[in-house]
Amino acid sequence: MKRYFPVVIVVMLATAVAVQARGGPRAGGRVGGRSHGALLAAVVNNPELADKVGISADELSRLRKLYYAGRKQTIKLQAKLQLAQVDLREKIESPTVDEDAVLAAVEEVGTIRTEIRKVSVKQNLRMRAILGEEKFRELRKYMFQRRRGEGRGAWRQPSGRRRGRGRGWPGGGRPETWSSSDSSVEVAGEG
Repeated sequence: MKRYFPVVIVVMLATAVAVQARGGPRAGGRVGGRSHGALLAAVVNNPELADKVGISADELSRLRKLYYAGRKQTIKLQAKLQLAQVDLREKIESPTVDEDAVLAAVEEVGTIRTEIRKVSVKQNLRMRAILGEEKFRELRKYMFQRRRGEGRGAWRQPSGRRRGRGRGWPGGGRPETWSSSDSSVEVAGEG
């Protein structure tokens, strides 16, 4: 059994690296399958949305600075992540596998992914502080409607179908149609 242990470890790590190399299980080069910072990017790149939510020129200027600082930081971290993934793959595929070196490389990849996520979370928290609860909630509501295909110019594929694989909210329907008896289902941030 001890003879096969290193082989099992290498196969498991190779599988993990293959999944990570394409950006995660559902991702197209995005961390964890989500485009972090999408809410902030939507406001910065869409003056109509900022107007609709009631974001002032000063708030928009502060959000722009926040967005571009975060983008620069994220791009640097993504480059660092790709290099760490190449290093990990190289260690796994070497003729003599050093288990400690491979595990250290796995830790490095995980640490960088965590750093990327922290940048996104910090941006969202700062955006929330700049906008205040009411505007932030209104912005999230608008983005939810767009994702669900309910807003003007909703994101749709050329065929006219909505993007995404989901089948809707747990329990069916939209949050605004739930009665108070649907207390088992909460909208994140509105609990």
